[in-house]
Amino acid sequence: LDQLLRDEIIEKETAKNIADKLTEATLAMETGGSRRLARQIDGFNLLSKEWDADQRSKVRLEKLDVTLKTIAEGLRK
Repeated sequence: LDQLLRDEIIEKETAKNIADKLTEATLAMETGGSRRLARQIDGFNLLSKEWDADQRSKVRLEKLDVTLKTIAEGLRK
């Protein structure tokens, strides 16, 4: 996330929103999950956008998207 922000691939607001949701996810997983939060995390849907990025950054975006989807799935359990 930090590298994508430094490379100006994602906006500060998006990075902040993702970081905030990840903090919430940590707390929610400790208390049994949250379907609402899972939907919010799924809503980032990073791969649905066209990014002006080099191949390395696109791979980072793909990995971040997979990580977010995995976290969202964990919140649903």
